Amino acid sequence: MTAHFEDAPVLIVSQACRYSSLDQTQEPFKLLDLLLAHGADINAQNYRGHTALSQAASRGDESMVEYLLEHGAERAVKNRLGASPRRVARAQGHTKVARMLEY
Repeated sequence: MTAHFEDAPVLIVSQACRYSSLDQTQEPFKLLDLLLAHGADINAQNYRGHTALSQAASRGDESMVEYLLEHGAERAVKNRLGASPRRVARAQGHTKVARMLEY
């Protein structure tokens, strides 16, 4: 459940969108393409069990959720509280994202 050092960049890029203007550009996707091409784990989890997908779902980031799903992010990975990305999106009121995460 713990992210390894080499897997952390996917989480960092996903989280950076929350705190910067990266989410207004294609830059996060270019960075993620590069990281994934070099073997980063798209399903890496942080110490709370969150993945890049669950982080994107929690903030209602439709474009990031779409990107992550298209690149192999697992919908079923749960955090330490047992919540899937879909459940996280619903809890935050992001119904469109929750629908995107249906199986």
